[in-house]
Amino acid sequence: MFPLGLALLPGSVLPLHVFELRYRRMIGDLLARDDEMAFGVVLIERGRESGGGETRSEVGTLARVLDLRVLEDGRYTLLTVGTDRFEVAEWLPDDPYPVARVKPLVDVTSDTTLDGETLIGRAVDLARRAGHDVEHPGETTICPTFVAGAIAPISEVDRQRILRLTDPGERFAAVGNALDDLEAILRFSEG
Repeated sequence: MFPLGLALLPGSVLPLHVFELRYRRMIGDLLARDDEMAFGVVLIERGRESGGGETRSEVGTLARVLDLRVLEDGRYTLLTVGTDRFEVAEWLPDDPYPVARVKPLVDVTSDTTLDGETLIGRAVDLARRAGHDVEHPGETTICPTFVAGAIAPISEVDRQRILRLTDPGERFAAVGNALDDLEAILRFSEG
């Protein structure tokens, strides 16, 4: 597990610079295995990214490694992408790095029809208004609520709320509310 100061949404790309010894060991252990390289990412709700002792979220996302570079001094640079969500069933001792037993977090079945294209378009528009250089992702197999939540410059608390929700309709509403808040902030700062 890799606790960070961000909530990783499925489909989001996450570059990492791994320098802390315990996480260097974690990556080394992953490299020694023959399976797909992935690890859990959870939001640090209270505390700092380095040193330990932080309060961690109980819901996170698997980060699949797309690219890995080993630096001369033993540090790593990684490019990862968020895949499946999980819920922490039990935190195990942090020896030598954070480890947890997890279970998949899956969406409930919903009959709600969601206008994902409009939601993503609105997130792109608001991100551009906020000064971010973003492109519309086009066709995607990722749930549009996660795509919009990743594109829009919203808080990590809002992203974590989106990550936790298993009802697509509720998640759509939560993203819409976060975008409403962002739009109000932008109108205030533009006016």
